[in-house]
Amino acid sequence: MSEINSPAIRFAGFTDGWKERSIGECFTERNERSGFGDLISVTMNSGVIKTEHLGRHDTSSDDKSNYKNVEVGDIAYNSMRMWQGASGHSQYSGILSPAYTVITPQEGFHSPFFAYLFKRPSMIQQFQINSQGLTSDTWNLRWPTLRSIGVIVPAFKEQQRLSELFAVIDQLITLHQREHDKTVNIKKALLEKMFPKDGEDKPAIRFAGFTGAWEQREFAELVSRVSTMSDRKYDMPRVEYEDIISGQGLLNKNIYEKQSNKRGVHFEPGDILFGKLRPYLQNWLAPDFTGIAVGDWWVLKPQGVNTEFICALLQSPQYQRVSNLSTGTKMPRSDWSVVARTTFAVPSQICEQAQIGKTFTNLDRLITLHNRELTKLQNIKKALLEKMFV
Repeated sequence: MSEINSPAIRFAGFTDGWKERSIGECFTERNERSGFGDLISVTMNSGVIKTEHLGRHDTSSDDKSNYKNVEVGDIAYNSMRMWQGASGHSQYSGILSPAYTVITPQEGFHSPFFAYLFKRPSMIQQFQINSQGLTSDTWNLRWPTLRSIGVIVPAFKEQQRLSELFAVIDQLITLHQREHDKTVNIKKALLEKMFPKDGEDKPAIRFAGFTGAWEQREFAELVSRVSTMSDRKYDMPRVEYEDIISGQGLLNKNIYEKQSNKRGVHFEPGDILFGKLRPYLQNWLAPDFTGIAVGDWWVLKPQGVNTEFICALLQSPQYQRVSNLSTGTKMPRSDWSVVARTTFAVPSQICEQAQIGKTFTNLDRLITLHNRELTKLQNIKKALLEKMFV
């Protein structure tokens, strides 16, 4: 048992060196069996989760009498997927398929700390190296092998402090993930409700003060398709498919930093780019700058219609159905001759169009905000897993 240097970042008050142990010194395998209780499972992304409850008298064609007991504080892992991060600290007592392994901490070892330790890239690499099997489909890390793998750990109180910190980060990640998913679902619902269904002339949900029927207009009346190719070389930014956040109409990078002389269709502020290649990806952009659309873009210029409304229309179920009536199989592309002749319902008043468009623009900004917070927190967690462990 050797003394190891401390991590790069550490809580104040902790000065003792971290010590090298084997996992077998820190945990023992739990092998008690039972056929009732909360049925739990292990996932790569969410760790240990509860799936259903089995009572003492429940019957099933799948005999669960040989299932393993799991207690609060145990770590459970999928021996076939340990190298992919399929492990976690259990907050539940219950039962688990005998295909999984359950380990329980020895005195002086805090299992939540090890749950985070086991997710570090260096540990995942060790799990992969020690997994036995000819291919990745058959790799298996059983307890006799896992228990011999070395880990470097601090004293119990520092283990607790570290796990508490990462638990707070995980709570924040979960919060933003929920807010992100909620906003995405609200947007999806409003796209269904704020545009009239086929054959109808009014939407199910409408802003106060608007009552008249929507007009039926062909798409080619709403926008003109720009086809002017640009020969200009380096002085204009290029927008390619890879630069877009699908479904949000936002750039994912600073395109002014790109060096390119690729030819494409010239666009201006107020135009809309719609990705005709694989239209189900929902690549679109309403740029506030002049540039060149490189690749399979339609550059659309609204004709007396609010730009943000057109952006919302492009995401509506009605437009999506038509744009996905595509030509080609491996590389499907929207058919302009079909889309241009399709009739869509449109509010006659520009102010109603503007309110609808602004609603979806704001929702996209919220989705982007939560995405950025998620990315920031995930990067913080990744950095701390690197810097706060030896």
